[in-house]
Amino acid sequence: MALILLVVFLQIMFFIFLLRYIVFVEGALVGFVVAVYMSHDLGFHPAYGVTVAILIAIANLVLQSTKVGFALLATTFSLMYANFVYKILVEHFTPGDTTWGWFGAIVCFTVSMALHGATFINRRETLNT
Repeated sequence: MALILLVVFLQIMFFIFLLRYIVFVEGALVGFVVAVYMSHDLGFHPAYGVTVAILIAIANLVLQSTKVGFALLATTFSLMYANFVYKILVEHFTPGDTTWGWFGAIVCFTVSMALHGATFINRRETLNT
């Protein structure tokens, strides 16, 4: 149980550390995944993958600057994080006990949405001044 609480605590601290940069990190992460997929699985030259990664990161930043794009992407990323935490907790730390998985997923989703909201508000205030 202490290990479960430690995992949840570390995940919360990771998101708090990335409070200001969560939008940038997500754009870079998605771009990196696409670049690796293009070069390894599709056989494209790595330069094409890097170019597409940069374009995806920029598109992610632009989309997260709008209200609709923020709502869609923040919810999608938060659900992905919550799903990841749920799977880690259920499959590795508490096999067969889904209560801790749901608890971790709900905490992860709530914290992630709060951090996205804070980032969105901070970016809006910065642009308006």
